[in-house]
Amino acid sequence: MSDVTVVQPRAFVTGTVWFDSLRRWLARFPLSIIQLAGRVGVGTVFFKAGLLKYNLPEFTILLFRDEYRVPLLDPAVAARIAMVQELSIPIFLFLGLATRPLPRYRSWACWR
Repeated sequence: MSDVTVVQPRAFVTGTVWFDSLRRWLARFPLSIIQLAGRVGVGTVFFKAGLLKYNLPEFTILLFRDEYRVPLLDPAVAARIAMVQELSIPIFLFLGLATRPLPRYRSWACWR
């Protein structure tokens, strides 16, 4: 049996051992799975921030009044808008995950 070494193209070698090994390990997974993990991770952070604003409305209003100093809106209104956005946008992000199969179905249905 002969020893076979796999030589990666120059574009895939970065020179950092841990990054190259991480890249090879991630290459085993489909890209859509990695993108799903990224979307869920980002959406979770925003959703938790929205829950914090929902659970502590007085602190949120103080934060918008003293720290952010929103010029055109009342701090209570700005805090409410931020809370609603941080609770709804991650849900839209999660629901958007199911839209990838739809264009494939449409293209298949058009050529039937």
